[in-house]
Amino acid sequence: MQVFRFGCVLVPMISEHDEPDALSPHDLPPVRTQADLHQVWRHLVGPLGFAVSSLWLMFLTADGRQSGVLPVVEDVPDHPEPADLDGLATLCTHVLDELGAGASVALLRSRPGRHPATAGDRAWAVLTAETFGRRGLLTWPVHLATDHQLSVLSADDLAA
Repeated sequence: MQVFRFGCVLVPMISEHDEPDALSPHDLPPVRTQADLHQVWRHLVGPLGFAVSSLWLMFLTADGRQSGVLPVVEDVPDHPEPADLDGLATLCTHVLDELGAGASVALLRSRPGRHPATAGDRAWAVLTAETFGRRGLLTWPVHLATDHQLSVLSADDLAA
């Protein structure tokens, strides 16, 4: 089964470029609130600035702990294709089943540029929520990281 038409790499949550006192995945605070999630994304994304558009996936156990692997799908298109989101939901279903009851997934779209949320960013957030919701997957609001800011794609952004 082909999950994506584009590449996916598995990235350790802590890289060799991090500071010696950087937190390991097990040292990161648990994600229990939107503020917790924003803080963890800020730590994981590092300095803002992106060469390509990517989709980051963080899998969380029922107690909010990160699984230790951060899949990053690189070179994602500006607008998602339903088949790609179905494949992504299938992948997430398998991982969440392995993590057990109450596990969830958080997604972050990163892309170059300084502009706030675009129609493509909103499409990723809306279609991901719809696709994952149909599968009964526990998800968090999608975040957006650009060269200028890290933000959550709020209901107002999605309605625009």
